[in-house]
Amino acid sequence: MAVTPALTCTQETLGVDPATNDGLKGDCDALLKAKAALDRTDTLNWSAGTALTSWDGVTVSGTPTRVTGLNLSSLGLEGSLMPGLGNLRELTTLRLDGNRLTGIVPPKLGWLTNLTDLSVDGNRLTGCLPPAWGDITNTDLSSTNLPACPPPTAVDLQDVISTPGTYAAVNMRPIIIFDLPPGLSLRLTALMMGAVASDDDLGEPGSLQFYEFTHEPSGSAITFTAAGKEDGRAVNPEGVLSSSEAAALDRLLDQLSESVWSQPEP
Repeated sequence: MAVTPALTCTQETLGVDPATNDGLKGDCDALLKAKAALDRTDTLNWSAGTALTSWDGVTVSGTPTRVTGLNLSSLGLEGSLMPGLGNLRELTTLRLDGNRLTGIVPPKLGWLTNLTDLSVDGNRLTGCLPPAWGDITNTDLSSTNLPACPPPTAVDLQDVISTPGTYAAVNMRPIIIFDLPPGLSLRLTALMMGAVASDDDLGEPGSLQFYEFTHEPSGSAITFTAAGKEDGRAVNPEGVLSSSEAAALDRLLDQLSESVWSQPEP
């Protein structure tokens, strides 16, 4: 039976105690989770058992250390881009040209606001491009002939969202943006104030905002912080779904969770 690769980076992977650099651990975990979709031919040597500094195409730099570059040009990659790549917040270089990538550019990649060098020529990407990418000067985006994406659809407290697409929870500060996958219907049901915020939570000092989506037929719920981090999940608490239905819902919530990001106010 095939062994599923570990999707969590360890001290062996990072070269430092994960507790001392959670940003680097988050970068590393995001790359591991993206690999299966990005690299369907298993070309890249990315694994929890290999030092991050030795991963193909990955540049690690800065203080504290973060992933700042991905140079994957002309590696013959066949796959697609995952929203989780948008978690590489310190990325300045993203070179994907010369591969055979397909599918859409996830809206969450617009969260890569530090990008200064971007190349995607030679792939077969579809859909539209994150508007924030229009500010990048060193890029070949014009070769894609793809338009900029329209603004996300605004939703508010108690709204039911059932049409697949990109949405913005406009009553949050900062504004939360997420993608609703096909087959999922949720209601934005709660806004709460809670524990003391960390620097990464992007909320008001001393407080932490939360918001919650519910799947009303089953009572399932998923909660996020104002920074777009999943804070909790309860699937099928009332036991009204079969085990297969609950597993399918959990997978859809995985897709939702990976797509969430926050847009600080200007």
